[in-house]
Amino acid sequence: MLEAEALIVLRGVELALEAGIQPFIVESNSATVVNIVRSRTVVLGGVGIYIDYIISKFDCSSFFDIVFVPKSANMAAHGLAKLALKVVGKLVRWRMFLPILLLSL
Repeated sequence: MLEAEALIVLRGVELALEAGIQPFIVESNSATVVNIVRSRTVVLGGVGIYIDYIISKFDCSSFFDIVFVPKSANMAAHGLAKLALKVVGKLVRWRMFLPILLLSL
């Protein structure tokens, strides 16, 4: 589970940087990932690779931050994540429009 949370954070950072969005704040409902990145804790195993990449992106740019936000405080992101999980094997992006799901959140 921690590996998935770290991968989600890493992909969010990469998408923002690729899109040229700066400054930005990464909000995650994984207090563990946020605390590890902010403290620059060394983590072994598969999750460690993702954490290292996040920290390297964090260290190379003073234009973003990472903060913990409880899932209940960001139901829009949670809803989008659940919707994206239903699309197996495809990259899901909403650029020009937002899903109707967001109107109810």
